[in-house]
Amino acid sequence: MTWKRRAARITGNFGVSFFGPLVGSGIAQSYFHSQIIFEQAIIVAIISASLTTGLSISYELRKYGEKSSTTQ
Repeated sequence: MTWKRRAARITGNFGVSFFGPLVGSGIAQSYFHSQIIFEQAIIVAIISASLTTGLSISYELRKYGEKSSTTQ
């Protein structure tokens, strides 16, 4: 797998994990009539995206390490 594909997968994971909580907090706000302000929703989405992206990067590095060790 090329680095471009790996970068695309990591970027895609970031997008999904960022917009998921952002949309979910908007739905929860309208459904439960809570007072979540937009800045709080952005902070939650950034934290979620950072954690998920870190896991995604670790997974890609693990796959890269396995590939490198089998070719030697």
